[in-house]
Amino acid sequence: MVRTLVGSLPAYCAASLFLFGCSHTSNADPSALTFVIESNPTNLDPRYATDTQSQHLDSLLFNGLLERDAQMKLHGDLAETWETPDPLTYTFHLRKDVRFHDGRPLTSADVKSTFEFIMNPANKSPKRGAFRMVTAIETPDPSTIIFRLKEPYASFTGNLLRATTGVVPANAAADFSRHPIGSGAFRFVSQSQDDEVIVERNPDYFRGAPQLSRVRFRVVPDAIVRALELRKGSADIEVTSLTPDIIPVLAKQPSLAVTELPGTNITYLGLNLEDPILKHREVRQALAYATDRDSLIRYLLHGQAQVASGILPPNHWAYEPNVTQYTLNTARAEQLLDSAGFPRSRDGVRLHLTLKTSTDEQFRVLGAALQEQWRRVGVDLELRPLEFATVLSDAVKGNFQINLLRWVGANNDPDIIEFVFSSKRFPPDGANRGHYRNPRIDALADQIRTEMDREKRKALCSEAQKILADDLPYLPLWFTDVVSVHRKALGDIMLSPTGDFDFLTVLPDDFHRRNLPSQEFPAPEKSSAIIEPLGTRPVNSTSEIQPRTSPPRPTPAKYTLASVHASRSKNFKVKDPPNYGRRLALAGPSALGAKRLHAEFREAAAVRFRAYRSAPGSRPVHAHARCGPATALNLLQSSSDFRDGDCAFAEDFPLFVLQSNDGRGQTHSSLSGIQHQR
Repeated sequence: MVRTLVGSLPAYCAASLFLFGCSHTSNADPSALTFVIESNPTNLDPRYATDTQSQHLDSLLFNGLLERDAQMKLHGDLAETWETPDPLTYTFHLRKDVRFHDGRPLTSADVKSTFEFIMNPANKSPKRGAFRMVTAIETPDPSTIIFRLKEPYASFTGNLLRATTGVVPANAAADFSRHPIGSGAFRFVSQSQDDEVIVERNPDYFRGAPQLSRVRFRVVPDAIVRALELRKGSADIEVTSLTPDIIPVLAKQPSLAVTELPGTNITYLGLNLEDPILKHREVRQALAYATDRDSLIRYLLHGQAQVASGILPPNHWAYEPNVTQYTLNTARAEQLLDSAGFPRSRDGVRLHLTLKTSTDEQFRVLGAALQEQWRRVGVDLELRPLEFATVLSDAVKGNFQINLLRWVGANNDPDIIEFVFSSKRFPPDGANRGHYRNPRIDALADQIRTEMDREKRKALCSEAQKILADDLPYLPLWFTDVVSVHRKALGDIMLSPTGDFDFLTVLPDDFHRRNLPSQEFPAPEKSSAIIEPLGTRPVNSTSEIQPRTSPPRPTPAKYTLASVHASRSKNFKVKDPPNYGRRLALAGPSALGAKRLHAEFREAAAVRFRAYRSAPGSRPVHAHARCGPATALNLLQSSSDFRDGDCAFAEDFPLFVLQSNDGRGQTHSSLSGIQHQR
């Protein structure tokens, strides 16, 4: 049984999980581990890589001077030892047993070349700003590298990590990103744009060769398709790329396992403190007390997150737990709003606010949940879903009241306090997008940046976190867990809180993972189906979808739904290219689902349903059904014109294939969620 917020994702994600067939075939190399990722790595040159996928892969291909453990403490990677004789000097002593993948030894000359390339303005590296304090790099011998700074910078070592700044060979070719050569546990084999990246074991890795012989990173943008690939056995693993509603469905598969670890990426509500309403601290605190984060985590995220009290994660050495906590307290929220001068009007509304969020389904559902929670204390919240780039652009410009965003990785260093909350770091010089001003925070941020003593720096961070918890320039929501769905035969997965892929260096290579038969589901007796059309289920705080089964049939027909497309053209042709229309994931039986379908269909000229039907002893039949957008929406919202059809169900989340006559002699297929009686 899966429990979640109505309108969150059970009908959308879980039903869609079994709606679309997977057309991608297995890799020809049966020894390769197939790792599905959601986006293409933009640049595998570590001097330029800033996106998550590129940095995760670079961590396998390259080494940095240092690395972090799960508590965010630094350890040597290429550096055996290092010392800081004074706040302006960092000296690193390199290992002498490290070689690049082409056999060349890695020396201090390679380290110097890497960082000087980044610091050269002509190369336009996005990482240049991290080394603005460096005045000189010296190499007294092949195993020693010295950095000299113009002023103290306590977080300097945080810019020398393997995941962010891997060392490349000196005199690297101009097309280095296409043929990267590192010293890491895996070496680059090939990359096909928007398709896959293949790496193989480095037998000469200085820490010992990985057990895995080869890893194939397949780019699969659609979360539903990633889930299907895992389910049918054509993919072996993913990390934090699936929506929470899909995880429980996959967890029931006998061949799959789920590994979960508390993570460090924080989801938060950004607040514009120049807004005439949000400038009042009492209002910001009232919103925090009106937010039931525990329920949101339990039902929306299926428990896959930890409540956040500040921007630094709990596993960080500088984390301060003794700060003001905001648990659900509507009475306290109402008191604060009264004291801030916002009494209830006749209609019960105290004030109006606007939340900008991305069009990501999970964020939109979260916005709807906040809208309902805040309404209880008299706050009318308008939701404004936009493309992520627009949300971020508006945030930088200060064009928002409240926005819903996430920090990925940047909050693993105390420097985030200065970057996000110092009044000296308004955009474009930083990320203080809410224009928060507090002279004490400014002073603490300056001290945190330059204080070299760990304990003194921790005390400064502690004071800053206590002030921020009272002022609430952000409303922190939660730290999202790192969750991996993977082949059970892989055993225990040693995930890290940052969600990187470094665990691949210790995975076994002897598990059986190929030629798994894809599962097909027999059609149950037609009399067992109870139609539950879109838009008819009441919107409550929670809903349950009961797992039910149907009596088996001796020789059942097989019916597999493949896809649904909406197109601006009325003419669908079998030989049209794949991008002729937009493939849609049906939203399922809820009011929110109907609204989403309407948004998807309203600009379409036609909608096509595509399916395969087969029976024992016969060849599969490829079937199409086409209709206009209004008819499609009506079919998915009403059962009045439905005739009998075939039913194909997938475990707890059945799908119903229906046919209807539009009154003009045309028969169309549509889909609806159903439940089965025992």
